[in-house]
Amino acid sequence: MIELGSKARELVDRFPKGDPQRIALEKIALAVENWLVKNVQEIVAPAVEAKVDLDPNLQKEWERQAKKLAGLFADDFGFSQEEYIASLPQFEPQPKTFKGRFFIPLIVETRISLVSMAQRADLNYHGYSVSDWNGDQFKDPKNPKTPFYTPKTPYTTWMQHGRKNLGMSAEKFRSHHDPDERGATEYEGIALYLAKPDVFKSHGIYFPGSQVAGSRVSSISFVINSAGTSPILSSYDPENGHYHDGPASCGRKINKFVVDAIK
Repeated sequence: MIELGSKARELVDRFPKGDPQRIALEKIALAVENWLVKNVQEIVAPAVEAKVDLDPNLQKEWERQAKKLAGLFADDFGFSQEEYIASLPQFEPQPKTFKGRFFIPLIVETRISLVSMAQRADLNYHGYSVSDWNGDQFKDPKNPKTPFYTPKTPYTTWMQHGRKNLGMSAEKFRSHHDPDERGATEYEGIALYLAKPDVFKSHGIYFPGSQVAGSRVSSISFVINSAGTSPILSSYDPENGHYHDGPASCGRKINKFVVDAIK
């Protein structure tokens, strides 16, 4: 049943709005997701949360982000805001090895298409196809790293916003990051923009964990135009670095509902 809902959600964007096949797929996906919230996550979530003793400030940040996401996306699933929030995994305490390196906790929603998420965030979107970047480095036995595949359900992660990497190209980052580190994805970039939009006013941010249109890398930055400044999600050649932009990254450890591991 879980696989059925995931496959339906994956196929939705292949059909235009109003198409009978899209409507049918959306109904299937929503029915499965409603069932999960009401029947599975009630069992799983307490077990996950029981292991977490959150700092009060971290809990407040989770509540702030969860409420904002609920206001944007609950209706997409036919959820009340309370039901939507119940479908989100909690933050986990910051691992000791992440301190000073990955300092932004994020809830990342992945059940909504990137196009829809960018629209809700009021981001001008590049409109290209996007996939997880897992390049040749993962095939090198002398430098083994585990590929990262974006979960089909929401998760939480710890992130850094790229300021420490100003001027570094996405290509260089992909070859030189730490073993417990991975490039942030476009989903995580939009999550960061929704949670902390002011971060982007100081510098542009690359997301080297995603590849756009087959070979490019996505970026969010504020651009100056006749209307003033506006945020734009665009794409660049990964070999090019810019003194005012830097690649963002996340720790490899993420937190998601155990139900996703059943698939």
